[in-house]
Amino acid sequence: GRIVAVADVFDALTQERPYKHAWPVDDAIKEIDRQRSHQFDPDLVDAFMRVIERREQGIPIL
Repeated sequence: GRIVAVADVFDALTQERPYKHAWPVDDAIKEIDRQRSHQFDPDLVDAFMRVIERREQGIPIL
């Protein structure tokens, strides 16, 4: 549930919607990091960031 919330916000921020433009991935990551301890569990943000780092390095995440 809680890790899905982090992923859902990332998806919502980075996807184009009829009512808003997609955010650049770097901006979405910064926003999620800003919400650490406020909206999101810091440990889950850390886990999410590790997944993002692996993806950026070209390492399969599944």
